Amino acid sequence: MSDAEYALLKKCLGPSDFDTANNVEVYNWDYGSKYYPHIVKLVRSVTTYIDGGYYVALFFDPYDATDNYLNANGLFRLINPFVPPDAFESDVYEVYTTKGTLALTSNASQAVFSFASKTVYMVNATYDTLQQNYFDGDVSCEVGDNNAYKFKYIHHCLNKTDLFTVLSWTAMQANPPNINLYTATRLFTQPYEHLVGTRQDTGLVRNSVILNDVYKESHFMVHMINTDISTNWAASYHYDQDKVQRPVFGIYKFFPATSSTYNYVSECSNRGICQRDTGLCSCFPGYTNDDCSVQNSLSL
Repeated sequence: MSDAEYALLKKCLGPSDFDTANNVEVYNWDYGSKYYPHIVKLVRSVTTYIDGGYYVALFFDPYDATDNYLNANGLFRLINPFVPPDAFESDVYEVYTTKGTLALTSNASQAVFSFASKTVYMVNATYDTLQQNYFDGDVSCEVGDNNAYKFKYIHHCLNKTDLFTVLSWTAMQANPPNINLYTATRLFTQPYEHLVGTRQDTGLVRNSVILNDVYKESHFMVHMINTDISTNWAASYHYDQDKVQRPVFGIYKFFPATSSTYNYVSECSNRGICQRDTGLCSCFPGYTNDDCSVQNSLSL
């Protein structure tokens, strides 16, 4: 990109979190981080009606040591390695930014799911295997008599109808080229089926750690999120005796901007203001009819 395009993108991205006090530069924006990356939609300049565009998560790297010869002032880096679906690198894309916020729900919860699945499991494998803390990975907003402590580990909880996606910050190359924004249709906890000991194939001692609670219930893959659409890839959590981990994928919640929300069923068709004393609609410029449902250039 040219310097002018860099500047314009920074200005359009704006803040990545909910705090405008930490904005930087004259563009009044954030670089983006593990906890609050930016998300944009790329739409091909020459496209068809069936091509709705592609979500891309990104952040700005101002101090890159390996590629700074490309741009001395830093680089935008993609968190999911997007590639054109038709493999034509000559395609030109329009960038659509948002005032919404993409936020990591918890640094201690990972997502596990299968290909073409409508179920995402919220897990913390260390809860059972190493007994490092008392958080079992459940990031739902549901609170009972015995689990309020979980909010010590949750930055932003997840509710039914919330939008979310799944990304890895530590292994960005493992993210899928195309990511979805899923709607949580249901969050629930199923009864446990295994004991901690059944998941430990090395007996009572693991990595010199004595597992005193091998007969304790295992909370691995008991907390679930049902989604509106199927996943287009899979992610697993594996922890072996040599502490070799596969990429860890976090659950990111998307908060739409309040100024961008739209009520599909609204008085005056969302195109005017209802005058309560008369019950009539005062339509915005360009709209007419009793309920402001008709667009008319003569009404400007």
